[in-house]
Amino acid sequence: MAGQLLWSLFLFINTLLIVIALIVEKRSRREILQFKGSEGGNDLPLISVIIPARNEEHNIGDCIGSVLNSEYPYLEVIVVDDESDDGTAEVVERFMKEDRRLCLVRSQRQEGWVGKNHALYKGSLCANGE
Repeated sequence: MAGQLLWSLFLFINTLLIVIALIVEKRSRREILQFKGSEGGNDLPLISVIIPARNEEHNIGDCIGSVLNSEYPYLEVIVVDDESDDGTAEVVERFMKEDRRLCLVRSQRQEGWVGKNHALYKGSLCANGE
């Protein structure tokens, strides 16, 4: 149980680091949080969290739950199932029934690509946020 929790935490942190790198790459000259001084309120952008997953049936639920329970109000979560042969996709689909911010993308490996890099690329093509 403790091993699964540590693995889920590792996946969550790894995913956040990758997402941050993608945001910096995509929007290097823009601030993530933009403030509209004239309206006196915050104008927060949509953030896309991309989670590459292969055979993560026992861990993906905790990872998704952690991201969806974030305090940030405007996010979408894109899970890219990288040819899992366990129940990873089914777990994601159960979460999708409960939260419309979640999306499942099924990816097939491409020659010349490493699996996780390709999964992140496929997820970025579906992303609507920063």
